[in-house]
Amino acid sequence: MSLPEPQSEAARPMSVAVPDDADERLARAKELESAARYDEAAALVEELLECDESRPEWSYRLGCIRARQGRLEDSERLLRRALSLRFEDPRVHTNLGVVLDLQGRCEEAIRAFRRAIQLAPRDPVARLNLGALYGELGRHEDAARELARCRSLAPGFDASFNFALVRYRQGEHQLAADLFAEALHYDRTHALCHYYLGRCHFKLGRTEPAVESLLTALRHQPDLVHARFCLGMAWNKLSRYRMAAQELEQVARVLADDGRVHYQLGIAYDGLAMKAEARESYRRARTLAG
Repeated sequence: MSLPEPQSEAARPMSVAVPDDADERLARAKELESAARYDEAAALVEELLECDESRPEWSYRLGCIRARQGRLEDSERLLRRALSLRFEDPRVHTNLGVVLDLQGRCEEAIRAFRRAIQLAPRDPVARLNLGALYGELGRHEDAARELARCRSLAPGFDASFNFALVRYRQGEHQLAADLFAEALHYDRTHALCHYYLGRCHFKLGRTEPAVESLLTALRHQPDLVHARFCLGMAWNKLSRYRMAAQELEQVARVLADDGRVHYQLGIAYDGLAMKAEARESYRRARTLAG
């Protein structure tokens, strides 16, 4: 009896039939992804891709899941595969931009977001990401343009908050305060937004409203050390030196190498007639500043 012919190295295994319930499996994967059950979601989509790698929607979905898992290189590869399969969907470009941004590849991310906007000019998500990235890069006018457009297309916390951050970085503290207040209409529990609103009030000379915002920030996030530092400065401004010292002593334990903290603590101790402690705080502030 003759033996079977050996399989050629170029021979490929038989293709696996795409399951009839592929759409239901993909929908289930999306549900699992939304529930942060990423391993289970990935397993479902991987099974589909083993049947047929030419389905761009499946590569896109697994690319999104890999991004949420922090597997950025895998995510980029899958998203680019989706694009190579003529799946030039704005969602793919937007998510590719996010993945590139997370890898520190800012210019490539900008190009991806811009392409998404070309494909879907009224989709606010790419504009939000592009505006936030421009803001981080110090391109404030570019950021303001994109975020203003995003805010008009889809009013909400993210658009107002990121637009406010841009105005704050530009030193436009009243405009920033108005936008932070607007953002808080959408989410009253956002500690960082209350903190920045407090900072704006403080810079505008409105110390008591600053204290109110900073205390609210700390109620929502007690470990927000920069809010506690700003609150200490505000208490000093109001000559509430004991309150200032209580806040700044906590900050100094966390930011022990920040001369500004010790300088403010020196002011509080001076106000409490604690001269030795004040001198030591000023000495540490000078040493750290030097």
